[in-house]
Amino acid sequence: MVGKKVALSAAAGQSAGAGTLAKLNEVLGFGKTELLPTDKQVGVALAPEAWGHRQAHPVR
Repeated sequence: MVGKKVALSAAAGQSAGAGTLAKLNEVLGFGKTELLPTDKQVGVALAPEAWGHRQAHPVR
């Protein structure tokens, strides 16, 4: 399985930081996220093994 990526728009042109990553880890329930900064957005790579059995129908 390939890792999932989610793009988060950065408010007012500022990149999301450690606070955003911590909140994602809290909400998603696992700690295998990584910030991938770009010019206008931040990509969040989620490790394939992190998708496990918590979710019956993963988003594709």
